[in-house]
Amino acid sequence: MQGNIWVVPNPQGYPQSMALVLRFQLQPFIGIAITEAGESSENPNSAFEGLQVLLADGDNMNRAVSKKLLQKLGCSVTAVSSGFECLTALGPAGSCFQILLLDVHMHD
Repeated sequence: MQGNIWVVPNPQGYPQSMALVLRFQLQPFIGIAITEAGESSENPNSAFEGLQVLLADGDNMNRAVSKKLLQKLGCSVTAVSSGFECLTALGPAGSCFQILLLDVHMHD
């Protein structure tokens, strides 16, 4: 995996925003099929099956929807609502999470 991260300064020179670009190898099949009712059917051979995800989002609705979608992909999701809860979940020595999804506009 390759990627870039950079900070965009504001006119005063302070960080205004950050950008992160990650390059992943395209998977030919992710194992999710959409039924006529619009629901997805899970496939135990999904590339996401068993992936440990830490989801941090300050908005209750966004967090609930994201968690449900990730679980349908087969991910094991731990959802938190603040930056403090996110750091606590990660712990001082790291953790078993393979992916961290962060709300870019979280208040704390």
